[in-house]
Amino acid sequence: MPEHPRPPRTGRFLNGQIHLNGQGFLAVRDEHAIEEMDKADCDPATLDRTYAQFPVINSVVSRWHSVYKQRIRPLLSSTRSSTLLDIGCGGGDIPAALARWAARDRLHLTITAIDPDPRAIAYARTHFAGAGVEFRQTHSSELVSEGATFDVVISNHMLHHLAPTELRVLLTDSAALAEDLVVHSDIARSRLGYALFSVATLPLAVGSFIRRDGLTSIRRSYTPTELRAILPEGGALSPHVLTGICCSIRRDSSMFDVIVVGAGPVGLFLGALLLQEGLTVRILEQRTGPSTHSRAIGIHPPALAALDAAGVAEAMMTEGVQIGLGIARSTGAEVARLSFANLSSRYPFVLALPKPARKRCWRRGSVRSIPPLSSVVSA
Repeated sequence: MPEHPRPPRTGRFLNGQIHLNGQGFLAVRDEHAIEEMDKADCDPATLDRTYAQFPVINSVVSRWHSVYKQRIRPLLSSTRSSTLLDIGCGGGDIPAALARWAARDRLHLTITAIDPDPRAIAYARTHFAGAGVEFRQTHSSELVSEGATFDVVISNHMLHHLAPTELRVLLTDSAALAEDLVVHSDIARSRLGYALFSVATLPLAVGSFIRRDGLTSIRRSYTPTELRAILPEGGALSPHVLTGICCSIRRDSSMFDVIVVGAGPVGLFLGALLLQEGLTVRILEQRTGPSTHSRAIGIHPPALAALDAAGVAEAMMTEGVQIGLGIARSTGAEVARLSFANLSSRYPFVLALPKPARKRCWRRGSVRSIPPLSSVVSA
C-alpha cells in the first residue's frame, strides 16, 4: 500500500510558541508579525528604554563603524562637504555616531536623518541635540518629491519592516536620492541568528522591547536569496556580522556611458546630444555655483543650428539680442561695417547672449522632449 505524501511544512510563531506545520521554523518570512515598538499604544517609558539600548545592540549586530571605514569614509573629503541621508533613523544613534566618526577624522559630513514616527524623532532630537545631525519627521518619497539628493543614503534594520512591493519603492527612492552610494544594513533570517540573539538578549528581556522585537524582526527579515530577487541591477549583497546582511548599490563612473568634465555651455550641450542618442551621462563640475562672467557673448548661425538640434535655440533667441549688423568705429568715425544677413537664411544674425543666460536656458529644459541631464555634481 503506497504511503500518502506528507503535506508541505510551514512554520509560524504564535503566542510565543513555534508551530511547525510546513517547511520548518523560519523557512518562510513571517510578514504578519508586528513589533511592539511599531504599535501606536506601546508603553512610552519602555519605548524610551529600548531606544536607549539601541547603541549597544547596533554596535554588536550592525557594526556600522566597519561600514563607515570601508564604504563611507573613502568618499568623504577634508576640503569639501559631503551629505548623507539615514532613512528610518529610529532613536538616532547611528547618524550621531557617523557624525562623530567623521568629525574625529576631520572630514566634512552633513547628515540628515528621517523617520515617519514622531516618537523616534522626538527622542533623537532630545538625546542627540548636539550631534550635528538634522532630524526630520518625513518619508523618503517626500524628499524625492522635493528633488533632494545626497552623496550617501543608508538605512539600518529597516528592510524587514517592508513588504516586497514597499521594499522596491524604498530602493527606487534610495537610487533617486543617492549620488554615489546606497547602503542598507539589515538582519538576515536564520535559525542560528535567532538562537544567538535569543540567548544574548536575555538580560534585556525585562523593561525593554529589545529582545521581543529583535526576535520578531528576525522572523520578518529576508534571506540573501530573497533580497537578491528584489535588488535592482548593480546591487550587491555581502555578509554583515554573523546574523546580518548588507546590501549596497554604488553609483560610480562605471554606471555611466559617458562622463563630461565641465558644466559650461559646451559641456551641457554635449551632454544633451549624448542623451538624445540614448546614452547615460554624468557631467562633473568643480565649481559649486554658476559663473557670473562671460568669455564670449556671440552665438553664430552654425552654433544656433546645432543648439536647435538640442532643442534650446528658441529659448536662447527669446532671451538674447539678435545682431544683424556690426559697425566698427574709431574716434567717432565709422571704419567698417559687416552685415550678417547673408550668413544664413534661417539665422541671419549673431545672437548676443551672456554665458549665465545661456546656462539658464539649459537648466530650464528644452522646448523639445530631450531627457533631463543625468546630474551636475561637484567633482
